[in-house]
Amino acid sequence: MVRGIFAIGICLPLLFTMGFRDSDHLRALYEPPDGRIYHGTAPNPQVVAGYLAVLADPAIEPLIEGIHLSASGTAGRQYVGDTIREWLTYVDEAGRIPHLSLSMTDGYGNPTDVEIANTSAHDRVLREIGAVIAQFDKPLFVRLGFEFNGAWNGYTPCVYPIAYRKMVDIFRSAGVTRAAYIWCYEPDGPDDFDAVIDGQAAWYPGDDIVDWFGLDVFKSEHFVAPKAARQRGSSSYARSIRFLEMADERGKPVMLSETAAVKVYVTSDPEDGRSDWNSWFSPFFAFMTEHPQIKGFLYMNHDYRGTVYERENAWGDARIEVNAHILDHYRMELSDPRFIHRAEGLTLP
Repeated sequence: MVRGIFAIGICLPLLFTMGFRDSDHLRALYEPPDGRIYHGTAPNPQVVAGYLAVLADPAIEPLIEGIHLSASGTAGRQYVGDTIREWLTYVDEAGRIPHLSLSMTDGYGNPTDVEIANTSAHDRVLREIGAVIAQFDKPLFVRLGFEFNGAWNGYTPCVYPIAYRKMVDIFRSAGVTRAAYIWCYEPDGPDDFDAVIDGQAAWYPGDDIVDWFGLDVFKSEHFVAPKAARQRGSSSYARSIRFLEMADERGKPVMLSETAAVKVYVTSDPEDGRSDWNSWFSPFFAFMTEHPQIKGFLYMNHDYRGTVYERENAWGDARIEVNAHILDHYRMELSDPRFIHRAEGLTLP
């Protein structure tokens, strides 16, 4: 009920400026040159360690490493003093660039964007997070309130952008100067990401505060066009393409912050591996080639069986090492010079 009250009449002023993407466009913070793509992984050190082990080649080790945490649910849980600080140190010592994802939830799945935007209830913990990031004082990506309009998050139109801007403002006031901020969409959500209500933005925080767009793709439907033309206009693929077009209009690079071969059900069977490669992995790499505004991806090499994702969505096993055909071809794909790995390092402004 509170969320409904706050949702009325407080839309963020529209802060769009026309963008463009050509040889003359100004690159965003840490954006690599056209034709280059950062290679990354997530969502926790355990999964990352397994991914590194199966790649088994320093030349194709990921440059970016991500973790998922609850921003406003961290008070009293030592996330600031322990988890975030220790994780930043660990990623830096490994020679990778942090990709810190902070949801606007209380840690139990309840949205807090309204509280962040309209109260001071979470200001202290946000200032502490900002202080930790400022103390780190090295390049990193920060993804706030990711998958912003997905029903599974429950964020509020017009309130969410205010909360996003407030978090960035708090971090900047704490001394954070080297973070590239990501605004992230998942194509199972509605296509109202560019909606304007009474001349004001419903979801977009504004060009001045968003450095990168983020797109999370999981099912092949997210990046493979439906075979039937009549299905394309309302498909998750169509929503992905529209979001990429918005990024292009805004002149923003795109990070595929969460990717995993879900609903593929990888097995060790050779024929199954060839089929899975052709239906998910090959189109995934082609998708990045076809859309040059995509400048980075993080693969989550995870077995989802036994997790909440399996119980609710039947995601299956997405680990590349389960099938020799997939692993061999995946490693060969990463050897393409378009990918930027740990050995090459971050593209600095």
